[in-house]
Formats: sequence, structure tokens, C-alpha cells
Amino acid sequence: MFDSGATHSLMIPEVPTKLCYLLVEMDYELCISTPVGLAVTSDVMLKDCPIIINKREFPTNLVRLEVKDFNIILRMDWLARHRVSVDCHKKEVSIKLPKGEELVYRGNRL
Repeated sequence: MFDSGATHSLMIPEVPTKLCYLLVEMDYELCISTPVGLAVTSDVMLKDCPIIINKREFPTNLVRLEVKDFNIILRMDWLARHRVSVDCHKKEVSIKLPKGEELVYRGNRL
């Protein structure tokens, strides 16, 4: 999931972490408010996890969070760093790559 309002990139514990290079305990406990009004905390981050979109790898740091209904949320800093554009009407996310290429991820159209 892409979330332009998220303060941190997040993942649930069920996502395979064997590809992540470093599991670290943060110096603070992060409290995240969920859309249903619950507060969930975590103090564990997975460093340099490879996010793969259309066979391209994008390493990122992910805070491990005990919630359901999503696997990974990528935050605004990640979206900006990778020059991501979100077209809600078309249900498309495009990523501009350094050499001028563009990756396009298309969601389900109902």
C-alpha cells in the first residue's frame, strides 16, 4: 500500500524478513494510530528490506507493526525519493527511474 500521509514505512510480522539485512531495536517506541482508532506500538525496524515492484528492487527501512489488512505501507519520504506519482482515478502508481525509465503498477479496476 502507498500512503502519502504515513510518517513511517511499515510492515506486518508475517511478511518474510529473511531478505532484510538487519533487524534493529529503535531508541524509541513508535505509536501508530490506525484508521479504526486503535493505537499500535513498535520499537523494531528492519533495515534495507528489498521492496520489489515490477522486478525492480527498492531497499527501504520498515517498522514492524502488529496489525492486519496490509502487508507493507510505503510512506511519503519513500514515495518522494523514488519520484512516485499516484493517479487514483486510473488506479496507477508510476515510479520514475534515474535513467528516464518509468515503472507503472496498476491496481485492480472494478
